[in-house]
Amino acid sequence: MLPDTGGQVLILVIGGVIGWLALDDSGLVRHREQRRLARELEDAKRELRLHFPALFCLALFGLLLLASFLAPGSGPWGLAGAFYRAGALVFGGGHVVLPLLRDAVVVPGWVSPQLFLAGYGAAQAMPGPLFTVAAFLGTITAGYQGAAIATAAIFLPGLLIAAGALPYWQQLRTRPHIAAVMKGLNASVVGLLGAAFVNLLTLSAIRSPWDLPVAAGALMLLTAGRAKPILVVAFCAAAGAVV
Repeated sequence: MLPDTGGQVLILVIGGVIGWLALDDSGLVRHREQRRLARELEDAKRELRLHFPALFCLALFGLLLLASFLAPGSGPWGLAGAFYRAGALVFGGGHVVLPLLRDAVVVPGWVSPQLFLAGYGAAQAMPGPLFTVAAFLGTITAGYQGAAIATAAIFLPGLLIAAGALPYWQQLRTRPHIAAVMKGLNASVVGLLGAAFVNLLTLSAIRSPWDLPVAAGALMLLTAGRAKPILVVAFCAAAGAVV
């Protein structure tokens, strides 16, 4: 026997109330949604903790580079700015930095061309990267304080870029466009190294007919004789004193 209209409505109301009281899973849905949002928030916080230091390093790199162009031309700030620019604008290896360092210290008259080349030769004889020539040039310019400032300033840009790019490097290097750009940059570095060799060594170091056989002898010692760099530098120094 079917109930009348009022009974049907009553049954529907009772069923709705029972369902609301017994079968309502909105609390479970809300709980699941809250857990999902909490996980997303934790992921966002984790990403922020990962990327904030990197972005900070990149921003600091850019701000210091801008400040290096605004630094005064002399004094500790000028010295720090000159070597920071050299370290920030170089790409592809230590020898590429030589023209930048020459513009930083030889052109203003802080270091003579002869001392610059002598420092380059001494840095080549020492273990470690060519950037260590900054310590020599800084000492000539402003003593031990200048050595500390120049060394810290020339190494700082590379450290900031490495720290800033590290979280993104694995993603960037797999992209075809980025890989193509890197290939082009690497090819350009070869040309920069050749230009550094011609401009700084061939045109500046070989200044008399006697310099050519000394340079050729040093090349033979390095290539055919496989002599240690410190011995080659000693040979060149002795030959220079004689001729």
